[in-house]
Amino acid sequence: MYDFDDAIYLPYVSPTNRYLSYLKFPWKTGTLCRIARAVVAGNQHLADYASRYNDRVFVVPSTVSLREYGERPVPAADRIPVVGWTGSHSSVPYLSVVREALQELRRRRAFRLLIIGVEPFEIPGVDVECRPWSPASEVRDLWEMDLGIMPLPDEPWARGKCGMKAIQYMGVGLPAVVSPVGANREIVKDGVTGFHAATTAEWVEKLDLLLTDAGLRRRLGQAARESVRALYSAEAQAPRVAAILRGAVS
Repeated sequence: MYDFDDAIYLPYVSPTNRYLSYLKFPWKTGTLCRIARAVVAGNQHLADYASRYNDRVFVVPSTVSLREYGERPVPAADRIPVVGWTGSHSSVPYLSVVREALQELRRRRAFRLLIIGVEPFEIPGVDVECRPWSPASEVRDLWEMDLGIMPLPDEPWARGKCGMKAIQYMGVGLPAVVSPVGANREIVKDGVTGFHAATTAEWVEKLDLLLTDAGLRRRLGQAARESVRALYSAEAQAPRVAAILRGAVS
């Protein structure tokens, strides 16, 4: 069995791990797909690549367990709303996609930007709080957000991303605003479980709409959690993975 959830067949060099790039050998990915009894890909973009080498390719999305990802408690009505992002040093450069939008938004209204997993991080003119990631506090940190963001550039490596950030936000009942790149297009239903934003103007518009309408955040967040329950939870996908494994060994 071969399972992958990034476009690791591309010669991508992480801005934070350049010194390890010579160990990646991206050309091996096609060989591993070819010799596997079955291949599990995290989204259709990756599955299309794997299908060049193997006719037993299955799409199984990233998941969270709703046993662990409890629904976010209702926050106090008078608090300053929080825009959230969670990730690592390898993905934090993608926040440059929304830097100008967040600065423009802050000139319009008050909000905080909560960054989980990266310290330090600053956007001039924006109130930013950074926290280290911890498995013990992961869900509680997500609960402090009012909406989550997943900006991506429209480029080959980003198209292979499997939307884990969006699934995390949605899993606790938050609406997500995402770049409509790769799996994000499918995971977030525009206007139903969150919003798509492809330009700076769209990012400002969609974030402003959510920040000013608590009822809309609540409705989209509830729909988002139900979407995760049905499609992006470990509980929903575990039987599929078991069936793939049984098929491979038989």
